[in-house]
Amino acid sequence: MAERFPIRAVLLFCLLVVLPGFARAAGKPASPANTQAGTWTALGSGLNGSVNDLAVLGTRLIAGGSFTQAGGLPAYSIAAWDGTSWSPFGSGLKLGIYNATVNAIAAHNGQLVAVGQFTEAGGVAVQNVALWDGTSWSALGAGLKGDASGVASFDGKIFAARTQAFPPYGVQQAYIEWWNGSAGLWYSSGTFGPPQGSDWIRVNALDAIGDRLYMGSYATSVPGSSFAYNGTTWQYIGQASYNLYAYEQFGGELFAGGAGALVEKYTPPSTWTSLDPAWVPECGFVFDMQLHNGALIAGGRFTAGCMPNPNVVAWDGSSWSGLGAGMNGDVKALTEFNSHLIAGGNFTAADGSPAARIAQWNESPVATRKTTLGAVKALFSGTQR
Repeated sequence: MAERFPIRAVLLFCLLVVLPGFARAAGKPASPANTQAGTWTALGSGLNGSVNDLAVLGTRLIAGGSFTQAGGLPAYSIAAWDGTSWSPFGSGLKLGIYNATVNAIAAHNGQLVAVGQFTEAGGVAVQNVALWDGTSWSALGAGLKGDASGVASFDGKIFAARTQAFPPYGVQQAYIEWWNGSAGLWYSSGTFGPPQGSDWIRVNALDAIGDRLYMGSYATSVPGSSFAYNGTTWQYIGQASYNLYAYEQFGGELFAGGAGALVEKYTPPSTWTSLDPAWVPECGFVFDMQLHNGALIAGGRFTAGCMPNPNVVAWDGSSWSGLGAGMNGDVKALTEFNSHLIAGGNFTAADGSPAARIAQWNESPVATRKTTLGAVKALFSGTQR
Protein backbone atom coordinates (compact mmCIF):
# COMPACT_ATOMS: atom_id res chain seq x y z
CA MET A 1 0.00 0.00 0.00
CA ALA A 2 1.36 3.38 -0.96
CA GLU A 3 2.25 5.77 1.87
CA ARG A 4 -0.26 8.59 2.32
CA PHE A 5 1.07 12.08 1.45
CA PRO A 6 1.68 13.87 4.77
CA ILE A 7 -1.19 16.22 5.57
CA ARG A 8 1.20 18.97 6.79
CA ALA A 9 2.78 19.14 3.34
CA VAL A 10 -0.68 19.50 1.80
CA LEU A 11 -1.57 22.30 4.19
CA LEU A 12 1.73 24.06 3.51
CA PHE A 13 1.10 23.83 -0.24
CA CYS A 14 -2.35 25.36 0.24
CA LEU A 15 -0.92 28.20 2.31
CA LEU A 16 1.67 29.00 -0.34
CA VAL A 17 -1.01 29.13 -3.03
CA VAL A 18 -3.65 30.99 -1.05
CA LEU A 19 -1.29 33.34 0.79
CA PRO A 20 1.68 33.97 -1.51
CA GLY A 21 2.49 37.25 0.20
CA PHE A 22 2.92 35.39 3.49
CA ALA A 23 5.68 33.23 2.03
CA ARG A 24 7.48 36.17 0.33
CA ALA A 25 7.25 38.66 3.19
CA ALA A 26 10.66 37.87 4.65
CA GLY A 27 12.50 37.79 1.34
CA LYS A 28 14.00 40.61 -0.73
CA PRO A 29 12.07 41.38 -3.94
CA ALA A 30 13.75 39.95 -7.01
CA SER A 31 13.42 43.28 -8.84
CA PRO A 32 13.54 46.21 -6.38
CA ALA A 33 11.74 49.41 -7.29
CA ASN A 34 13.83 51.88 -9.25
CA THR A 35 12.64 54.76 -7.09
CA GLN A 36 12.37 54.91 -3.30
CA ALA A 37 9.03 55.90 -1.82
CA GLY A 38 8.91 59.31 -0.20
CA THR A 39 8.57 63.01 -0.88
CA TRP A 40 10.81 66.05 -0.98
CA THR A 41 9.51 69.11 0.87
CA ALA A 42 10.78 72.68 0.95
CA LEU A 43 12.35 74.26 4.04
CA GLY A 44 10.23 77.38 4.29
CA SER A 45 10.70 79.72 1.36
CA GLY A 46 14.35 78.63 1.07
CA LEU A 47 17.21 80.76 -0.25
CA ASN A 48 17.59 83.07 -3.24
CA GLY A 49 20.97 81.73 -4.34
CA SER A 50 23.07 78.58 -4.51
CA VAL A 51 23.77 76.40 -1.46
CA ASN A 52 27.35 75.08 -1.66
CA ASP A 53 27.67 73.28 1.68
CA LEU A 54 25.63 72.13 4.68
CA ALA A 55 26.52 71.45 8.31
CA VAL A 56 24.73 70.84 11.61
CA LEU A 57 25.59 73.02 14.59
CA GLY A 58 23.78 71.99 17.75
CA THR A 59 20.07 72.03 16.99
CA ARG A 60 20.36 74.05 13.78
CA LEU A 61 21.00 73.25 10.14
CA ILE A 62 23.51 75.62 8.55
CA ALA A 63 23.61 76.48 4.85
CA GLY A 64 26.53 78.27 3.19
CA GLY A 65 26.71 79.48 -0.38
CA SER A 66 26.00 82.45 -2.60
CA PHE A 67 22.76 84.07 -1.50
CA THR A 68 21.49 87.25 0.11
CA GLN A 69 18.16 86.06 1.54
CA ALA A 70 16.99 83.09 3.60
CA GLY A 71 13.29 82.69 4.33
CA GLY A 72 12.76 86.18 2.91
CA LEU A 73 15.14 87.73 5.46
CA PRO A 74 18.53 89.33 4.70
CA ALA A 75 21.18 86.63 5.14
CA TYR A 76 24.50 87.06 3.39
CA SER A 77 26.03 83.76 2.24
CA ILE A 78 25.22 81.86 5.45
CA ALA A 79 21.99 81.10 7.31
CA ALA A 80 20.47 78.74 9.91
CA TRP A 81 17.28 76.65 9.89
CA ASP A 82 15.92 75.59 13.29
CA GLY A 83 13.27 73.23 11.95
CA THR A 84 10.69 75.98 11.64
CA SER A 85 12.25 79.18 10.32
CA TRP A 86 15.42 80.71 8.87
CA SER A 87 17.70 83.19 10.65
CA PRO A 88 20.93 85.01 9.66
CA PHE A 89 24.34 84.85 11.34
CA GLY A 90 24.70 88.45 12.34
CA SER A 91 25.28 90.57 9.25
CA GLY A 92 26.76 87.57 7.44
CA LEU A 93 29.75 87.31 5.13
CA LYS A 94 30.49 89.91 2.46
CA LEU A 95 32.99 90.76 -0.26
CA GLY A 96 33.02 94.56 -0.45
CA ILE A 97 30.14 95.65 -2.67
CA TYR A 98 29.95 92.21 -4.25
CA ASN A 99 28.16 89.07 -3.17
CA ALA A 100 30.43 86.77 -1.20
CA THR A 101 30.74 83.03 -1.76
CA VAL A 102 31.00 80.42 0.97
CA ASN A 103 32.59 77.29 -0.48
CA ALA A 104 32.62 75.12 2.64
CA ILE A 105 31.55 75.11 6.29
CA ALA A 106 32.30 72.83 9.24
CA ALA A 107 31.24 72.54 12.88
CA HIS A 108 34.22 72.59 15.26
CA ASN A 109 34.02 72.36 19.08
CA GLY A 110 30.56 73.93 19.14
CA GLN A 111 31.61 76.70 16.77
CA LEU A 112 31.28 77.15 13.00
CA VAL A 113 34.06 77.75 10.49
CA ALA A 114 33.39 79.11 7.00
CA VAL A 115 35.79 79.43 4.06
CA GLY A 116 35.34 80.94 0.62
CA GLN A 117 35.73 84.30 -1.01
CA PHE A 118 34.88 87.11 1.42
CA THR A 119 36.63 89.96 3.20
CA GLU A 120 34.10 90.83 5.90
CA ALA A 121 32.33 88.73 8.55
CA GLY A 122 29.81 90.48 10.78
CA GLY A 123 31.55 93.78 10.16
CA VAL A 124 34.97 92.36 11.03
CA ALA A 125 37.77 92.34 8.43
CA VAL A 126 38.72 88.77 7.48
CA GLN A 127 40.52 86.99 4.64
CA ASN A 128 38.47 84.13 3.20
CA VAL A 129 37.95 82.36 6.55
CA ALA A 130 35.91 83.25 9.62
CA LEU A 131 34.82 81.68 12.92
CA TRP A 132 31.34 81.99 14.48
CA ASP A 133 31.41 81.42 18.26
CA GLY A 134 27.64 81.35 18.73
CA THR A 135 27.35 85.12 19.13
CA SER A 136 29.70 86.88 16.74
CA TRP A 137 32.20 86.43 13.92
CA SER A 138 35.98 86.71 14.30
CA ALA A 139 39.01 86.46 12.04
CA LEU A 140 41.42 83.54 12.20
CA GLY A 141 44.78 85.29 12.06
CA ALA A 142 45.74 86.70 8.70
CA GLY A 143 43.31 84.34 7.00
CA LEU A 144 43.81 82.33 3.82
CA LYS A 145 45.31 83.69 0.61
CA GLY A 146 44.02 82.69 -2.80
CA ASP A 147 41.03 80.40 -3.33
CA ALA A 148 39.85 78.90 -0.02
CA SER A 149 37.89 75.84 -1.10
CA GLY A 150 37.59 73.37 1.77
CA VAL A 151 37.42 73.11 5.57
CA ALA A 152 37.22 70.24 8.05
CA SER A 153 37.45 69.56 11.77
CA PHE A 154 39.98 66.79 12.34
CA ASP A 155 42.16 65.63 15.23
CA GLY A 156 40.89 68.53 17.36
CA LYS A 157 42.08 71.09 14.81
CA ILE A 158 40.65 73.18 11.99
CA PHE A 159 42.07 72.24 8.58
CA ALA A 160 41.53 74.38 5.49
CA ALA A 161 42.39 74.01 1.81
CA ARG A 162 43.48 76.84 -0.42
CA THR A 163 44.96 77.25 -3.89
CA GLN A 164 47.28 80.01 -5.07
CA ALA A 165 48.64 80.87 -8.51
CA PHE A 166 52.16 82.15 -9.06
CA PRO A 167 53.36 84.41 -11.88
CA PRO A 168 54.44 84.64 -14.56
CA TYR A 169 52.67 81.60 -15.98
CA GLY A 170 49.93 81.12 -13.39
CA VAL A 171 51.10 77.69 -12.22
CA GLN A 172 49.05 76.78 -9.17
CA GLN A 173 49.92 75.13 -5.89
CA ALA A 174 47.44 73.71 -3.38
CA TYR A 175 47.94 73.93 0.37
CA ILE A 176 46.35 72.28 3.39
CA GLU A 177 46.84 74.37 6.52
CA TRP A 178 45.77 73.98 10.13
CA TRP A 179 44.87 76.67 12.63
CA ASN A 180 46.97 76.97 15.79
CA GLY A 181 44.64 78.95 18.02
CA SER A 182 47.15 79.41 20.85
CA ALA A 183 49.70 80.91 18.46
CA GLY A 184 47.11 82.72 16.34
CA LEU A 185 48.73 81.39 13.17
CA TRP A 186 48.06 79.06 10.26
CA TYR A 187 50.61 76.25 9.94
CA SER A 188 51.28 74.22 6.82
CA SER A 189 50.14 70.60 6.81
CA GLY A 190 50.97 69.81 3.19
CA THR A 191 51.79 71.38 -0.18
CA PHE A 192 50.55 69.81 -3.42
CA GLY A 193 51.65 70.70 -6.92
CA PRO A 194 49.71 69.95 -10.09
CA PRO A 195 50.05 66.35 -11.29
CA GLN A 196 52.11 65.52 -14.35
CA GLY A 197 50.41 66.74 -17.50
CA SER A 198 48.76 69.75 -15.85
CA ASP A 199 49.78 73.14 -14.50
CA TRP A 200 46.63 73.73 -12.45
CA ILE A 201 45.26 72.21 -9.25
CA ARG A 202 42.36 72.90 -6.88
CA VAL A 203 41.27 71.08 -3.72
CA ASN A 204 37.54 70.40 -3.97
CA ALA A 205 37.23 67.65 -1.35
CA LEU A 206 38.45 67.88 2.24
CA ASP A 207 36.60 65.31 4.36
CA ALA A 208 37.31 63.91 7.83
CA ILE A 209 36.21 60.26 7.96
CA GLY A 210 37.11 58.10 10.94
CA ASP A 211 40.80 58.47 11.77
CA ARG A 212 41.78 59.98 8.42
CA LEU A 213 41.48 63.31 6.64
CA TYR A 214 41.01 62.88 2.88
CA MET A 215 41.97 65.42 0.24
CA GLY A 216 40.82 65.24 -3.37
CA SER A 217 41.99 67.59 -6.09
CA TYR A 218 40.98 68.73 -9.54
CA ALA A 219 43.53 69.24 -12.29
CA THR A 220 43.13 70.12 -15.95
CA SER A 221 43.35 67.29 -18.49
CA VAL A 222 44.30 64.55 -16.00
CA PRO A 223 42.50 62.71 -13.16
CA GLY A 224 42.61 64.35 -9.76
CA SER A 225 44.83 63.02 -6.99
CA SER A 226 43.73 61.58 -3.64
CA PHE A 227 45.66 61.80 -0.38
CA ALA A 228 44.97 60.58 3.16
CA TYR A 229 46.33 62.23 6.32
CA ASN A 230 46.75 60.30 9.59
CA GLY A 231 47.56 63.30 11.75
CA THR A 232 51.25 63.22 10.93
CA THR A 233 51.87 62.55 7.24
CA TRP A 234 50.00 62.61 3.94
CA GLN A 235 49.84 59.40 1.91
CA TYR A 236 49.11 59.30 -1.80
CA ILE A 237 46.20 56.92 -2.45
CA GLY A 238 45.83 57.19 -6.20
CA GLN A 239 43.93 59.02 -8.90
CA ALA A 240 40.16 58.80 -8.80
CA SER A 241 38.02 60.31 -11.53
CA TYR A 242 38.33 63.82 -12.93
CA ASN A 243 37.55 66.57 -10.45
CA LEU A 244 37.01 64.99 -7.03
CA TYR A 245 34.34 66.55 -4.84
CA ALA A 246 33.57 64.22 -1.93
CA TYR A 247 34.54 61.15 0.08
CA GLU A 248 32.33 58.90 2.16
CA GLN A 249 32.63 55.53 3.88
CA PHE A 250 30.01 52.85 3.18
CA GLY A 251 30.05 49.23 4.28
CA GLY A 252 33.54 49.68 5.70
CA GLU A 253 34.92 50.83 2.34
CA LEU A 254 35.95 54.26 1.07
CA PHE A 255 34.14 55.87 -1.88
CA ALA A 256 34.89 59.02 -3.86
CA GLY A 257 32.53 61.14 -5.93
CA GLY A 258 33.43 63.35 -8.85
CA ALA A 259 33.17 63.83 -12.58
CA GLY A 260 33.20 61.16 -15.25
CA ALA A 261 33.28 57.97 -13.16
CA LEU A 262 30.74 59.57 -10.77
CA VAL A 263 31.28 57.19 -7.82
CA GLU A 264 34.37 55.02 -7.31
CA LYS A 265 35.41 52.50 -4.65
CA TYR A 266 38.88 52.47 -3.16
CA THR A 267 41.08 49.37 -2.98
CA PRO A 268 44.35 49.95 -1.08
CA PRO A 269 46.93 51.06 -1.71
CA SER A 270 45.99 53.20 -4.72
CA THR A 271 43.28 51.64 -6.92
CA TRP A 272 39.92 53.26 -7.64
CA THR A 273 37.15 51.37 -9.48
CA SER A 274 33.96 52.86 -10.87
CA LEU A 275 30.72 51.33 -9.60
CA ASP A 276 29.55 51.27 -13.22
CA PRO A 277 32.08 50.82 -16.06
CA ALA A 278 29.52 52.24 -18.51
CA TRP A 279 29.78 55.69 -16.96
CA VAL A 280 31.64 58.18 -19.11
CA PRO A 281 32.62 61.82 -18.57
CA GLU A 282 29.37 62.93 -20.19
CA CYS A 283 27.39 61.29 -17.35
CA GLY A 284 27.95 64.33 -15.15
CA PHE A 285 29.19 65.01 -11.61
CA VAL A 286 28.78 63.82 -8.03
CA PHE A 287 29.20 66.86 -5.79
CA ASP A 288 28.52 65.29 -2.39
CA MET A 289 27.72 61.99 -0.66
CA GLN A 290 26.01 61.16 2.63
CA LEU A 291 25.10 58.02 4.57
CA HIS A 292 21.39 57.81 5.33
CA ASN A 293 19.23 54.91 6.50
CA GLY A 294 21.82 52.34 5.50
CA ALA A 295 22.29 53.71 1.99
CA LEU A 296 24.95 55.83 0.31
CA ILE A 297 23.27 58.94 -1.09
CA ALA A 298 24.92 60.76 -3.99
CA GLY A 299 23.94 64.23 -5.14
CA GLY A 300 25.13 66.06 -8.21
CA ARG A 301 24.34 66.76 -11.84
CA PHE A 302 23.42 63.64 -13.79
CA THR A 303 22.85 63.26 -17.51
CA ALA A 304 19.60 61.54 -18.47
CA GLY A 305 20.09 57.81 -18.89
CA CYS A 306 23.14 57.58 -16.60
CA MET A 307 21.25 57.48 -13.29
CA PRO A 308 17.70 56.45 -12.34
CA ASN A 309 16.84 59.90 -11.06
CA PRO A 310 17.62 63.58 -11.67
CA ASN A 311 20.49 64.70 -9.47
CA VAL A 312 20.01 62.62 -6.29
CA VAL A 313 20.21 58.82 -5.95
CA ALA A 314 20.78 56.06 -3.37
CA TRP A 315 23.17 53.08 -3.51
CA ASP A 316 22.25 50.02 -1.39
CA GLY A 317 25.45 48.12 -2.08
CA SER A 318 24.28 46.47 -5.28
CA SER A 319 22.06 48.87 -7.23
CA TRP A 320 20.98 52.49 -7.57
CA SER A 321 17.51 53.88 -6.94
CA GLY A 322 16.08 57.37 -7.19
CA LEU A 323 14.64 59.46 -4.38
CA GLY A 324 11.23 60.62 -5.53
CA ALA A 325 11.30 62.59 -8.75
CA GLY A 326 14.57 64.32 -7.86
CA MET A 327 15.55 67.95 -8.43
CA ASN A 328 15.51 70.27 -11.44
CA GLY A 329 19.05 71.54 -10.79
CA ASP A 330 22.40 70.69 -9.21
CA VAL A 331 22.51 69.03 -5.78
CA LYS A 332 25.76 70.33 -4.29
CA ALA A 333 25.48 69.39 -0.61
CA LEU A 334 23.96 66.63 1.52
CA THR A 335 23.66 66.10 5.27
CA GLU A 336 21.38 64.65 7.96
CA PHE A 337 19.31 66.88 10.23
CA ASN A 338 16.75 65.63 12.75
CA SER A 339 17.02 62.15 11.17
CA HIS A 340 16.05 63.53 7.74
CA LEU A 341 18.19 63.73 4.62
CA ILE A 342 18.75 67.34 3.54
CA ALA A 343 19.84 68.38 0.05
CA GLY A 344 21.08 71.81 -0.96
CA GLY A 345 22.20 73.17 -4.29
CA ASN A 346 21.08 75.28 -7.20
CA PHE A 347 17.62 73.85 -7.82
CA THR A 348 14.22 75.52 -7.61
CA ALA A 349 11.99 72.44 -7.54
CA ALA A 350 12.07 69.04 -5.84
CA ASP A 351 9.56 66.32 -6.78
CA GLY A 352 8.10 68.88 -9.15
CA SER A 353 7.11 71.25 -6.32
CA PRO A 354 8.78 74.58 -5.45
CA ALA A 355 11.87 74.19 -3.25
CA ALA A 356 14.30 77.09 -3.36
CA ARG A 357 17.81 75.57 -3.25
CA ILE A 358 17.16 73.33 -0.23
CA ALA A 359 14.79 70.45 0.54
CA GLN A 360 14.10 67.66 3.02
CA TRP A 361 13.49 64.01 2.11
CA ASN A 362 10.61 62.34 3.93
CA GLU A 363 10.55 58.55 3.62
CA SER A 364 7.15 56.95 3.21
CA PRO A 365 6.32 54.51 6.03
CA VAL A 366 7.11 50.93 5.07
CA ALA A 367 3.83 49.12 4.46
CA THR A 368 3.34 45.96 6.50
CA ARG A 369 0.97 43.20 5.53
CA LYS A 370 -1.18 41.85 8.34
CA THR A 371 -1.53 38.07 8.53
CA THR A 372 -4.04 36.44 10.85
CA LEU A 373 -1.81 33.84 12.47
CA GLY A 374 -4.71 32.76 14.68
CA ALA A 375 -6.62 31.47 11.66
CA VAL A 376 -3.55 29.56 10.45
CA LYS A 377 -3.10 28.03 13.89
CA ALA A 378 -6.77 26.99 13.98
CA LEU A 379 -6.42 25.40 10.54
CA PHE A 380 -3.57 23.19 11.74
CA SER A 381 -5.13 22.34 15.10
CA GLY A 382 -8.52 21.56 13.55
CA THR A 383 -7.17 19.12 10.93
CA GLN A 384 -4.27 17.48 12.68
CA ARG A 385 -5.08 14.15 14.44
